[in-house]
Amino acid sequence: MGLSRSSLYKRFRDKDGLFEEVLSTYVERVVRRMNSVRGDTKRQQLEALLHEFLSREGRTVRPAGCMLARSCAEMVDLPPAGQSVARRGLARQRAVFDGILREAVANGELASTADIDGLAWHYLGVLHAIMNLPQAGATVRELRRVIELAMLAWPFPERHPD
Repeated sequence: MGLSRSSLYKRFRDKDGLFEEVLSTYVERVVRRMNSVRGDTKRQQLEALLHEFLSREGRTVRPAGCMLARSCAEMVDLPPAGQSVARRGLARQRAVFDGILREAVANGELASTADIDGLAWHYLGVLHAIMNLPQAGATVRELRRVIELAMLAWPFPERHPD
């Protein structure tokens, strides 16, 4: 490849700088992918987003998991700058869910009394689970069921008879 050690250190300072750059780039790519998912309704968009990150059977022998979730799990071992990148990345992912949920309330798809913060964390947790549990042996079929159950948390608005 032609890169010398000094070239890497000149660009990234050290291995922590390299890690921060790689994690930031990963977060950008994942958030862009999350934002690209559409649906006819906000509920369908959120569900489609979760399905988008299911492992594609046969695509890889060993699913990659999620670099951001792994970084959060190892937060205490990361240097402060790496912790900051991981926290910002997690906040950006959560903001995608928060935005979808707030738009759903605004257009009447989601109950106005819905706990947006709690639901955003819930769906973020589901996203991280479906990206990482294949490494522990969870099948795509099982993870589809996880998504199905996760969507039961969506509180529909009350309909009042006319």
